[in-house]
Amino acid sequence: MTKIGPKLHRWRTARKLSQAEAAHEAGIAQSAWCDYENDRSLPKADAILRLIALTEGTEAELTLSDFATAAAARARRTRTRARQRVTSARARTGTDG
Repeated sequence: MTKIGPKLHRWRTARKLSQAEAAHEAGIAQSAWCDYENDRSLPKADAILRLIALTEGTEAELTLSDFATAAAARARRTRTRARQRVTSARARTGTDG
């Protein structure tokens, strides 16, 4: 699974930038950069394009495929958690569904 965060962290630390400085270069909020770098959220399309351009040609280059893979993995985790909640609720109430 491709995670965006490690690549963003690698890009930022190679340039000796703080999260605030990296976010400024990317044109996004520092809190958003932090969330992306820690894989807590995925950027919207406009930020994806800026991050791809920012890292292009570097050792931490991001591609559209990286974001698609990360989004698909997130969707699978969300579906799995939803199924687990339904199963748990059914077990507590004694229903089969």
